[in-house]
Amino acid sequence: MGAMKKTSSAERSTDGQNWERLVDELRRTDDIERIRELVMLLEEAVFNRQQELVLHADKIDRGKIEQEESGLRSALDLMLEMKTKKLGFPDIR
Repeated sequence: MGAMKKTSSAERSTDGQNWERLVDELRRTDDIERIRELVMLLEEAVFNRQQELVLHADKIDRGKIEQEESGLRSALDLMLEMKTKKLGFPDIR
């Protein structure tokens, strides 16, 4: 039998799963009010996850952190795109 890899609580946090779920829903919805709500929730979830990754970096595989950080950057890009194209925010890039 193979050895089971131990997963830290930081790797499987609800924030880690939450931001990905919010991104998926944001990609699928066309409802402006729901987009507004999802953008606010996603901003908070990304911030919280970034903080969690920093606080627990010594307990998480570096490759997993880099992979998730790439996903977080993509989530932020999507969020900025939705804010400008759907919600009328100025483009800050």
